[in-house]
Amino acid sequence: MRIPFLQLGAAVVLLLIAVRLTLVRDDEETRAALQADPSTADAPDRRRRADFLNAVWAIIVADAAMSLDNVVAIAAIAQGSLLFIGLGLAMSIPMLVWGSALIRQFLDKNGFFVLLSGMFLGWIAGGIAVSDPAIAASIEANAPALPFAVPLACTIFVIWQSLILSPRRDNPGGKYAE
Repeated sequence: MRIPFLQLGAAVVLLLIAVRLTLVRDDEETRAALQADPSTADAPDRRRRADFLNAVWAIIVADAAMSLDNVVAIAAIAQGSLLFIGLGLAMSIPMLVWGSALIRQFLDKNGFFVLLSGMFLGWIAGGIAVSDPAIAASIEANAPALPFAVPLACTIFVIWQSLILSPRRDNPGGKYAE
């Protein structure tokens, strides 16, 4: 994690994830699952499949952006044993998949927590950005308030983007209701 600009890049990706989290999923399969007639026999299965695939995709993107430290920790605990590294990863991936599916179900039922979650991820992204080794020393010497201002700005950015993109989310055709 001491590679210059690695944390800065991860912060940008995490900020994008935070903004995307606050929006309704808008791919073809999810729209079809959400708009399916509940009286049809396969509607619940389509909804579960779309939720599961979205949870898996979110895990893959978030894991790639944030979990380098987890892999390093598993490798350190395994002390070079490929067997223990494989076991650690094999145990952590199902926990992430099932845990994220449970969290996603909770967030689907409680929409306000989705925005709070996005705001929290925005705050974390800002904190990660200012702690990048390429800029951390300069920030500490020249702008000591930035470690608080940048996370706050990222949090506000997530809220702002959610509000801007909400009309587009609700009306994907691009024509706004007057």
